[in-house]
Amino acid sequence: MKATPDEHETRWQLLRRERFARDAAVFVPRRLIADDGSVDLSGFMAEVNAIVATRGMVLADGQVIATPFSDRIGYELFGDDSVFDTPPARPWGAAQRAFFGLADPHQMAEEPDGYLWWHVMAYVVEPFLADGELIVGLVHGSADRSPFTCECHDSTVVYTTRARLVCMSCGYTHLVLPAPLEFPPRDALTADDWIDLFGPEGSRRHEVVDLALVDFRDVENAAAIWQTDRWEYAVRDFVFFARTPPDELAEAIKGTELDSSLLAEVGFQPVPLPPIPAWQLDEGSIDVDLVGNAGDAFATGFAAYVAAYTRPGHLTTAILELFRTIELLVRARLEQLEPGTLGARPNNPTVLERLAGHGAPINADDEEMIAALRRLRNKLQHSEARFNHRFGLGLCRRSIIFIDAFASSQLGLRTRDALAVEDWQALLEIPEIAASARRQTAEALEQHRHRDGAEIATCPRCGEEALLRPDPSSGAACVHCGHIPVIHDGG
Repeated sequence: MKATPDEHETRWQLLRRERFARDAAVFVPRRLIADDGSVDLSGFMAEVNAIVATRGMVLADGQVIATPFSDRIGYELFGDDSVFDTPPARPWGAAQRAFFGLADPHQMAEEPDGYLWWHVMAYVVEPFLADGELIVGLVHGSADRSPFTCECHDSTVVYTTRARLVCMSCGYTHLVLPAPLEFPPRDALTADDWIDLFGPEGSRRHEVVDLALVDFRDVENAAAIWQTDRWEYAVRDFVFFARTPPDELAEAIKGTELDSSLLAEVGFQPVPLPPIPAWQLDEGSIDVDLVGNAGDAFATGFAAYVAAYTRPGHLTTAILELFRTIELLVRARLEQLEPGTLGARPNNPTVLERLAGHGAPINADDEEMIAALRRLRNKLQHSEARFNHRFGLGLCRRSIIFIDAFASSQLGLRTRDALAVEDWQALLEIPEIAASARRQTAEALEQHRHRDGAEIATCPRCGEEALLRPDPSSGAACVHCGHIPVIHDGG
């Protein structure tokens, strides 16, 4: 009764061709389940589509369907013989009739024989928005400083000109308000506009959008003429994640599927995704301070330094970015010591001189290295440069050692925090970096050594006694090199 892998792939290929398609669970009445547990899917869905075409249908989760399900994508049967409690009929009066345009849609409570857990997953292929309906707001937890996320895991719940909250990733309705919200008019988007502007492959992802943000608190307890299970689940999750104190939240998700350390231990890896729409729309979404700017420069510069061993042209990027890192870090330290002094835009030698006056001297070798790096940077940035490959590599290596030491001693920062794990592991190949990292590792592990349940073992990658499992229900990772040993089936 289930699709084969090839059939499933074909369904998804078909689904991807549709710009808007919603999946839905349609429960099978007991009367249509044969003694052997089989279901005539085609016959059942023909009956369902006849009802949808004449009356419309309210599904178990409150989604209202007025368009017959598509047979081009196919149907799949899931479930078992356990009892599924029939949801009570939802009130259907004048407000619901006016909004949905249905006089008396079919509801599951009409079925006298009830249901088991057998249900069909089917698709409705139609625009997510009704004719003339436009997106005029995006729901976001601004006051709670947290995104509002649909049960489909995307933060794409929008507010429309029909006073409706609907997710533009899955097409599910969340809430229908009795009256429009009041806020200054800004951009209004069609469904196609949304996909082009915010879709993962949208052709207009670079364009500026002036879309209103609707704060979750403004609709959290609002009266509604229609509310679905999807809204209830999303609200529950939002309140839990946004309003639970961090320590309590960490304890609550420990050992569950929400614990990222456990996911990493079984081989899952994070996948970079575009920022959520609300973040993209925030006027201050790109807010880089001196230290953050230095971290970005160091990550780029170190990666270029490593690449330059086999692709010498990358030295130009390494020199530019590593000098930028030094310049930003020393400025950040001077700003701590002399708040406001950077307004006069002192150059690098002046900054170093002032730091020395505050008891943060830089030794002669490092001064010579920074001066040489600065001269090369100036040539590369303003004219031409000609230098020895090994000289360039050595200069970059010395600058990396300096950056690591200065960031730690003067600013209390760790260079590893600016790098991906694989880049940090490459950085540990430099003995001076490895030595300082061991000291930091020892300090980090000390707080766990006498904690009940904590385990510290030898890392199979770097050989350091730094593989930490802070709790029996948490995943393990090396505090020194960042390695996460993956648990394979059978061992």
